Amino acid sequence: MLRHSISASVFFLSAAFANAADYRVPVPAPTPIPPPVAAPAQPFNWERCYVGVQVGHKDIRNDLTMHSTEFVNLMRVNKHSTNIQGPNIGAQVGCNKLMDGLLIGFEIEGVFGPKASTFCGVNIDPVSFCMKYEKDREFFGSARVGKLFDGFSFCNCGPSLLVYSKFGLGYTSTSLTGSMSQLSYNSHPLNPGGTEYTPIWANNFDVSGKRSFLSPLLGFGVEYAIDSDWTVRGEFAGMYSASKGGNLTVTRAETYGVVPPNDATQVRRHVAVGDVISAKMREIETKVSLGVNRLF
Repeated sequence: MLRHSISASVFFLSAAFANAADYRVPVPAPTPIPPPVAAPAQPFNWERCYVGVQVGHKDIRNDLTMHSTEFVNLMRVNKHSTNIQGPNIGAQVGCNKLMDGLLIGFEIEGVFGPKASTFCGVNIDPVSFCMKYEKDREFFGSARVGKLFDGFSFCNCGPSLLVYSKFGLGYTSTSLTGSMSQLSYNSHPLNPGGTEYTPIWANNFDVSGKRSFLSPLLGFGVEYAIDSDWTVRGEFAGMYSASKGGNLTVTRAETYGVVPPNDATQVRRHVAVGDVISAKMREIETKVSLGVNRLF
């Protein structure tokens, strides 16, 4: 009897384990994940202030007119022109505002780049000279008016191209230093030929002066957004400085002989330190630059 009870118990336990092995806990189906949606591109914000740097090249045409005095006769060499040119670096700061579809802005620039040019008139009877022109830094303040355009954009941020014109004022100055020599002499024919020259008197001296201009500036350029906060630009500008008078002051003087009252050169006395030569200067400047701006 006991044996039958044990066999029945084993049977029921085996059946229970078999049913438990066949049971599976249901697993819920995975929730579908929607594909990512790209955020819409934000338009480039041009209505901000900015700072930037630039590199470029300048060419300055300089016209100088000098006037004769009691101690030097410049009638044959009173006018000459020279070009001052070279590279420069600089920085700019400005702010922009959009108005009726146009970008209106104001910008201040400073550029630095020492450059010099020398003009010499040698063996010009009776005067010879060399004049050196030097420039180093300039400052500009200008308004910008431009139009925005859509197109290919690295930053995928809407209108990324600005085409603009600019107008304003520029401050520039030019330093002059020079050396002059005027010689008066008698000439005597020689036999059987040739000429002998006998010096009568001479003025040898150095001069220096400076001209500063506040002049109108005009230009145009393009600016391009390369990401949400940075732009690159290229620009061409010109500045015209009207003729302005001033003095070249004698800083060193050496003399020889005695100036006669009826000398053919019409010079009436020797030169002295502190004497002045009246002169006028005019400049025409062009500037090409490439730059980068960071907007805030």
